[in-house]
Amino acid sequence: MLAGGKHVQLGDKKGVVFERSPEAEAVSRWGKREFLGLERNIAKQWRRALTSIDLDAMVKHVMSELGHWRKPKSLTDAKQMAESIIDNMDPEWLIAFGLNLLGAPETIEYVLSDWTRRRRPPIREHLPYFVLMLTINIFFCLVLPTQLLRNVKASHKIDLAYLYYLPFCSVFTSKDNFHAEIVPLFLMPQQSFVNGIELKEDLTKLVAYYESLPEDVLGPDSFCCVSAGRYHLLSKSLVG
Repeated sequence: MLAGGKHVQLGDKKGVVFERSPEAEAVSRWGKREFLGLERNIAKQWRRALTSIDLDAMVKHVMSELGHWRKPKSLTDAKQMAESIIDNMDPEWLIAFGLNLLGAPETIEYVLSDWTRRRRPPIREHLPYFVLMLTINIFFCLVLPTQLLRNVKASHKIDLAYLYYLPFCSVFTSKDNFHAEIVPLFLMPQQSFVNGIELKEDLTKLVAYYESLPEDVLGPDSFCCVSAGRYHLLSKSLVG
């Protein structure tokens, strides 16, 4: 079964045209050992996406909708202000505004209908993930006009989206200074931020330690992992 077919008609003949999916194109290139081509295409798409990002326009639009708010004094203050904005805005308006901001306007009617049908519960309880994503974006717009973040670039709008993974992890690791500054603000007490450089250094030490062990100590339950661009055998006891 193939997905994505397009029904066509030529004269009295009908048919279905299937264009190759990005996955199929990638597999075809890999079969020809053209591994770098995929990376170049991704890089082109990445650069194209960055050129369409206008941080100033985004801030102007968001703040014109939210109204006048003072400039935050610190990153922690900006996080608290974002939460306060969400808690003090009309929830029905906020849901529509937030879904538009997050690029999902087609869901507004359904989400509002479902929220109304459930007798309009607090949105922090009813839409916790939506609230997290909206808080992250409002926080970013509060901070951008200030000097609280250093060397802000258009790519940081993309980097910001990595925070959407936070509810699904115990440890967030990155060697990006942007993440090092803002991720700890959004962590729950049971979560941790680990510097990516330190993590790689520690993994390298673990690899060196296990490589020094004889095969009879490693045993048949060893498995492969990648560190510093090489394959290594590590014991399953490493991960408990």
